[in-house]
Amino acid sequence: MSVLSLPLSDSQALAHLVERTMDLNCLIQDDGILLSNSSGSVPVTVTPLKGFS
Repeated sequence: MSVLSLPLSDSQALAHLVERTMDLNCLIQDDGILLSNSSGSVPVTVTPLKGFS
């Protein structure tokens, strides 16, 4: 299990992608994540807090 932290600004931006019926796309590249849907996209920065092997 891994525990990740999202900056408050990223989580607030993700709230704008929320729709009643959601179809999200996720692109993971290097150390970045891009979540998108038909209304826009949000780059997300994650910070590992704790990881378990």
